[in-house]
Amino acid sequence: MSAVHEHGSEPWSQDPEDPRVVQDKSRKMVALAISVDNALRIISSVNAVENVSSESLDAGIVSEGLRCLSLLCRYHSDEVYRNRIDLEKGFEKLLERGNAVWGVIKKERLAERWA
Repeated sequence: MSAVHEHGSEPWSQDPEDPRVVQDKSRKMVALAISVDNALRIISSVNAVENVSSESLDAGIVSEGLRCLSLLCRYHSDEVYRNRIDLEKGFEKLLERGNAVWGVIKKERLAERWA
């Protein structure tokens, strides 16, 4: 197995004979997990970001996107938090963070792929 694996080999799945073995769409082994649960986690993670570039993953697009979504949901559902954010004019900063995430989504044409 090569140390460098070509991106774009998703979806990944478990080998039916050994569920710790992670395989690509060509059924080539790409990883051997220490447990079945870890194999499932690897597979779920890779398949979930199938269209996201390695550069964006390294830059933290997933965690930043989830952080922004969480803060926006909290803003809409938590009155005390919303009042504090509005008082500190923090909503503009939150929108800037969200717009940065949206910029990556547009650049990588993810919205089209996920539609």
